[in-house]
Amino acid sequence: LHAGMGQWQFGCDLCQDVCPWNRKAPITGEAAFKPARPYPGAEAVSDMDEGAFKERFAGTALLRPKASGMRRNALISMANQAGSAAPAAP
Repeated sequence: LHAGMGQWQFGCDLCQDVCPWNRKAPITGEAAFKPARPYPGAEAVSDMDEGAFKERFAGTALLRPKASGMRRNALISMANQAGSAAPAAP
């Protein structure tokens, strides 16, 4: 998975970048379009247990890959950023 993922942890941002509808959307500073709960980052996600993950990401698309999948992705992302193999997922 390392080569294909790079530093990505989940695909939603990539989808937003390549969506043909978004090419015409103006950039906005409107507060209503800002994330209600910004993503805490790979290191924080890699340290979350199942309960903390479910509480933090309740009602979001990040529940689809589950805590184990997001921990794996976070570890791969961090390893790719550091240029090394990922540590084993907890």
